[in-house]
Amino acid sequence: MARIVEDVAKTLLAEAGVPVPSGSVARNPAEASRIAADLGVPVVVKALVPASRRGKAGGVLFAEEPQEAGRRAEHLLGRDLLGHQVRAVLVEERVGALQELFFSVAFDGKARRPVILASGQGGVDVESHVQQGGMRCLLSSVLSGPNANDLKVLWHSEGVLPSLLDETVAVSLKAWEVFRRYDLLLLEANPILVTRTGRVIVAAAIMQADEEALYRQPRLQPLVDRGADRRLGPLTERERLVAEADRADPYRGAAKFIELRGGDTAFLVSGGGGSLTCYDLLRRFGARPANYMDLSPGFSREKLAALTQAALTVPGVRGALVGGAIKSNMAVDLFIEVLIEVMNELGLDPERFPVVARVAGVGEARALALAAGVPGLEAYGRDTSLEDACRRLADRLFPRT
Repeated sequence: MARIVEDVAKTLLAEAGVPVPSGSVARNPAEASRIAADLGVPVVVKALVPASRRGKAGGVLFAEEPQEAGRRAEHLLGRDLLGHQVRAVLVEERVGALQELFFSVAFDGKARRPVILASGQGGVDVESHVQQGGMRCLLSSVLSGPNANDLKVLWHSEGVLPSLLDETVAVSLKAWEVFRRYDLLLLEANPILVTRTGRVIVAAAIMQADEEALYRQPRLQPLVDRGADRRLGPLTERERLVAEADRADPYRGAAKFIELRGGDTAFLVSGGGGSLTCYDLLRRFGARPANYMDLSPGFSREKLAALTQAALTVPGVRGALVGGAIKSNMAVDLFIEVLIEVMNELGLDPERFPVVARVAGVGEARALALAAGVPGLEAYGRDTSLEDACRRLADRLFPRT
């Protein structure tokens, strides 16, 4: 799942004819003040992070005049908010409202169709309203979309004034079209503001795109935050590079990489249970993996190189473990070949940067021969257990006096 931050989400909505507040993105306090001055009205300053519930987390602040907008931006920029660093803020006009509505379209995998949820009570406390059963549900077809009459009945039951029903339905249908056009898994507009002048405006929006469909959405590809549902924060630069290498060749194996804080050991071990075993063994012997990875058989050389480069460059890494379970049937000679190339590129000396490899699989004899030509690179075959390899690396990393 790939999350779309609010400024991009609102751009997509506005292009579809959905009314949104006027505003712009600021990356420093001076820009925030300038935008507020250009708008000439009280503003709201929002942290641009791919996460919901920003209001309750202190990521949405109000300002009455430009200088205050700059101070609000200064307060938010650089902060860690909901697991993400705030690098930019959205400064936009503050819109007063008579009523706050909630509207979302989400793809229900079990029902195999989109589900529309709507409520006449939106805003930051919408979750409590949902728990009290105050949410209307409408199933929809991917091809035909929701029926305008059904939406009108739905919004009428949620207390929207008759004079505003047509406009509220129109906003809902246009939002639906954005959901369909961009292969989204979720579009949530909360709140939709009904103003005193009879306007219906989407004041806040979040979107989540289907990562598997991004090949059909070239415009979205550089704009989304990938894998946001599988981690607490944004991708690190190394995680991003591995993900890009994986997507570049989706039909030759699957490469996954997770960077871990406080580790000292590059972890280049694949093979399901074998990798988990090695992870636990390293911890038992006093080493701390700096990453976790997985690489399925049939991988490309480019994916292995991206994984190796990422693992060896995590800050704090002092050595590396290479290997995997025999049943994985990996081309282990390619593991060693790429390892040597990357270490040479990085200027890592195996005699000072300990590397222990346990190679068991396709190309085992060649892998051992390649390793034998590099002083300090210890490689063992299938006669050596994973446990012994992990213990040996820990001994080299932390020699006993």
